[in-house]
Amino acid sequence: YTVAAMAASGEQALERAESVSPNLVLMDIKLKGKLDGVTVAKEIRERYDIPIVFLTAFADIETVNRAREADPYGYVVKPFTRKALFSNIEMAIYKHQRRKGY
Repeated sequence: YTVAAMAASGEQALERAESVSPNLVLMDIKLKGKLDGVTVAKEIRERYDIPIVFLTAFADIETVNRAREADPYGYVVKPFTRKALFSNIEMAIYKHQRRKGY
């Protein structure tokens, strides 16, 4: 995989999603700025239909339930293994392509 862009804040993430139009976004829950990862993920999904995989240290039930609102394609908890990240990315891209009819 190629990293198309990185962003530290939610505002930057929205800008980069629009300008780069990546195939997938790895999103943390905690971001710099006013917007958190769940809010940004919902916006990216609604505006650009880019699949989101959360990659975060937060695994409490409240955070997981809130993350569901963004309709993510995956949720990987830190620390993670390469296998876990790889399989989540592969499945997310596959499911998104199937949903789009590719």
